[in-house]
Amino acid sequence: MQVSDVKVADDLSLLDPAYVDEDLTAAVGADGKILPATIQYIKEGGSDSLSEVVKERQVAQKLVYATVEYTNTGDKTLHDVLFFGNLTRICEKDGQMQICFKDSRDSYETPKAGDTWTRAVNQGRSSFWEMQYYDVTGGERGNNYIDSIQPGETVTVHMAWFVTGEELSSLYLSLDTFGGAGDFADTALAMGYVDIRQKNQS
Repeated sequence: MQVSDVKVADDLSLLDPAYVDEDLTAAVGADGKILPATIQYIKEGGSDSLSEVVKERQVAQKLVYATVEYTNTGDKTLHDVLFFGNLTRICEKDGQMQICFKDSRDSYETPKAGDTWTRAVNQGRSSFWEMQYYDVTGGERGNNYIDSIQPGETVTVHMAWFVTGEELSSLYLSLDTFGGAGDFADTALAMGYVDIRQKNQS
């Protein structure tokens, strides 16, 4: 596997219309630009109070589009080759690489001293870290499989994800088909992460 190209866009023009579904088109406005994500800051309730949104803010969303080449270096034809791409947000802290911008379904950011909120939730498409677009389909259900790769053949797959502009400088791509994006899975660490960090566009 080789990641040969990465592009960032603020619309869906890089995508093949044949593979663009309603979920993708719902992420853009009337002008064709990707809509911003709303970050909600929530104060968790207790036994005698309800959770409440104490503030909100808008953050730009971008499309990250990667070209990945799968080459059969063996001498036998490969069939039903599963492919998958996760974008993991990794930051260096105190000399160690750590997951940052936790999965937005958990918490987009951590409160600081004096903050009244306890959890920040990304309500945009960028809250989903798994690939949201791919242009090669196969297998019984016609999803993210390559039907076959002959010996010496290379099959090119394009994948895409929505991210916030604030996350661009922390992006690493995992092509592991077993692990998730919110932690360092052993299988992903063995395979390695691809550094695709971009300039922050918050």
